[in-house]
Amino acid sequence: MNRPVILLGAGGHAKVLLDGLHASYHVEGVLTPAMNKGDIWKNLIVLGDDDWLDQVLPDKYLLLNGIGSLPRQKARHTCYESYKEKGFTFLSVCHSSAIVAASVQLGESSQVMAGAIVQADTIVGRNCIINSGAIVDHDCTLNDHVHVAPGVTISGGVTIGEGVHIGTGASVIQGIKIGANSIIGAGVVLTSDVGENVTIYPNKHSAL
Repeated sequence: MNRPVILLGAGGHAKVLLDGLHASYHVEGVLTPAMNKGDIWKNLIVLGDDDWLDQVLPDKYLLLNGIGSLPRQKARHTCYESYKEKGFTFLSVCHSSAIVAASVQLGESSQVMAGAIVQADTIVGRNCIINSGAIVDHDCTLNDHVHVAPGVTISGGVTIGEGVHIGTGASVIQGIKIGANSIIGAGVVLTSDVGENVTIYPNKHSAL
């Protein structure tokens, strides 16, 4: 039997995760500092804030990272690393409508959302989001904490560094390398490699 799940966060991303969670998992409750203990959110009881987990053994629950990912915001990343240090295990999620090839390697706490496609021999690191309707083609490598936003198209053989954010509707041609912590803005068509800590918007780019 699967261990019960504790959902971290009560925002928009958490709502979408709940809708995609397999029925075999029981969600015990949600942790959020934005609500009071005992409140009800999406038919789940609010157990408290993050301090609640200090009272339980790490092997009693699975954690589901419901914190969304935005450029230059590290809350999701920090949450994952903090609770891993305390011995907790995070659940990975693939929505039932996603298409994920059998040869894909999906890291702990990574999430493939509704309508996304991940093709053969792609490696997805820890705590990544491949968001609604995104396409990641064959032989790509996504390092830890990458967010591929809704509607992104990533062609084959692309390498994406840790902490990269690829904005809604962007396209990345085959074989491109994107350095760690870079931001590819919404709608960008990326046709050349990008170094670390670079922000690219349509028709312009800058170092962070």
